Amino acid sequence: MSAIASLILDAAIKVGAPVVKSILADRFGAGGALAGTVIDAVAGKAGVPPEEIPSINPNDLQAAVRQVEKDSPELVLAYVAQQKEANRLMLAEMEKSEGFFGWGWRPSWMWLLGALWTWALIVAPIIKAALWPGMVLVDLAMLLGVTSLYLGLYMGGHTIKKTVGDRRPSGLF
Repeated sequence: MSAIASLILDAAIKVGAPVVKSILADRFGAGGALAGTVIDAVAGKAGVPPEEIPSINPNDLQAAVRQVEKDSPELVLAYVAQQKEANRLMLAEMEKSEGFFGWGWRPSWMWLLGALWTWALIVAPIIKAALWPGMVLVDLAMLLGVTSLYLGLYMGGHTIKKTVGDRRPSGLF
C-alpha cells in the first residue's frame, strides 16, 4: 500500500469513516480501482494534489476524509454504474458475434500465447538442462512473430477489415 493510502487509511480509522476505510483496505480486490478515486477525492477536498497529501496538517486530512465519507455512497454508486456499463458492453459484443468464435478467439489465443511463452522461456530450458540435453527449443523469433500477428489482429484487425471491407470492389471475396 502506498504511503498516501496509508495516511488516508489512518485518518479514516481515527475519524470513524468505515466506507473510506473499507475501500482503502481492499486496495487489490474489487475496490482497488475505487481506492484511487477515493485518494483523489480526499486530495480534492483537502485542496492539494494527491502527491502532497503527506505534507498537509493531519487535522485538515481528517476533515477531508470526513467530507469524502459523506460523499462515498455516490462514489460507490458511480463505480458500480461504471462496472455495469462495462459488463453490458462485453455482453453486447458477445451477443452480436456469431457464436464462440466471434469473441472466444481472443481469450483463447491469450491463454495459448501465455502458455507458449511460459514453455519457451521457463519450462523447456529447465527440462533441456535437467533431463533432455538434445531437446529442440521453440524459436523465440517465430513465437514473437506469432504474438505480433495476434496483437495486430486483436488491436487493429477489425479496423482494417472494416475499412477494406467497405471499399473493396464488388464480386471479390
